Amino acid sequence: MKQWLPALLIFWPLWTMAQAPDNDKIDLAIHQSSSPYYYPNLMERYRRADESLTTEDYRHLYYGYMFDPGYNPYASIPEMDSVLILIMRDPDLSSEDYKRLIHYGSKVLESDPFNPRMLNVMTYAYHRIGDTENALKSARRFNGVINAILSSGEGNKEQSPWHILYFSHAEDVMDQFGMQYHRPVVVSRTTEFFRLLKRAGNTRGYYFDYSRVYIRRPEELPQPQERRWQINDRVL
Repeated sequence: MKQWLPALLIFWPLWTMAQAPDNDKIDLAIHQSSSPYYYPNLMERYRRADESLTTEDYRHLYYGYMFDPGYNPYASIPEMDSVLILIMRDPDLSSEDYKRLIHYGSKVLESDPFNPRMLNVMTYAYHRIGDTENALKSARRFNGVINAILSSGEGNKEQSPWHILYFSHAEDVMDQFGMQYHRPVVVSRTTEFFRLLKRAGNTRGYYFDYSRVYIRRPEELPQPQERRWQINDRVL
């Protein structure tokens, strides 16, 4: 697929004060109605793509979702298949096809509201039908989610990994930066390492912590699925 217009390009700040999310503190903050991080209020602002949401807000949104009854990193989302079928047909999609893509993508986000891959797809689809306002809103959400993940660690050290809620989110982060990597390797019970095909300076690769997946269902840890489709010239 073709690249987005420059107005839709997304940028990330460099994190120099990365800090692993504290589950207990986040749990407490999102359940107190007097807290600025009270989850129902934050989620309402997220759905509006509120421009005033900060990275700290997004950290509470993203990592706070693990306490939501709807969080299930093992759930199968049927609409994903419908999205895949449509994506495989691009660039031959019509305006109506992109509207269908938005419909199915919205269904996916009901189950996984912080899915970077789907937020990327939605941004592209809105752009293709000329809905710049919603394209920018989806891009804003995508940017906020990626920043929250990047703020959770330095990434290039096993002792300071990036923390994720789903296996696929690790690949989403790598792919959005255009990084080429070998098949991820499990280096501890809660950490995977993505070794780069080519070093980036002194960086051999990046580490991801998926311990929150264990918290939900520690007895099941399916292998990440191989990516088979792409958007904006990047594998999804």
